[in-house]
Amino acid sequence: MAKVCVFAGARKGNDPIYMKSARKLGELIASRGDHLYYGGSFVGCMGEIAKSALEAGGTVTGIIPKVFEHLITEEHENLEVIVTEDLFDRKRLMIEESDQFFAFPGGLGTVDEILEVLTLNQIGIIEKPITVLNLNGHFDWLNEKITLFQKQGFMGVDCVKQLKIVNTVSY
Repeated sequence: MAKVCVFAGARKGNDPIYMKSARKLGELIASRGDHLYYGGSFVGCMGEIAKSALEAGGTVTGIIPKVFEHLITEEHENLEVIVTEDLFDRKRLMIEESDQFFAFPGGLGTVDEILEVLTLNQIGIIEKPITVLNLNGHFDWLNEKITLFQKQGFMGVDCVKQLKIVNTVSY
């Protein structure tokens, strides 16, 4: 059983494909027998991923900072909730507890989490794979920036050996 941490937005996005894909990802994680770690809220894409994993019989750990504790609206026998002091502690715990990461479309928080994992891999603190779902071209910019950083000599090719960018839900 792998421990998969999903980074995803607390909003739904404006295209139904996001919530449909979120549901598919949660079901996939559960069907593989993997354990889901995520940001703890039951709203937006992150909430849909967690709900669908639970509905499919999966096990889930939500890690949420106390400032957002009021967003914990679900109870389930396969759900564990950990409340952290702040966002920094949440991110640290999510990274420490997980074997691999899956980044779903989201906003600045999701981008922060992706870049943290890439940086920790780059400097050798962790060696854990991250899959980024480039749904609707959401993360085109990431590949463009990595290419630019490498071209300009600010990043080696080996810095992103743990990164995989995909266009469909898979890991």
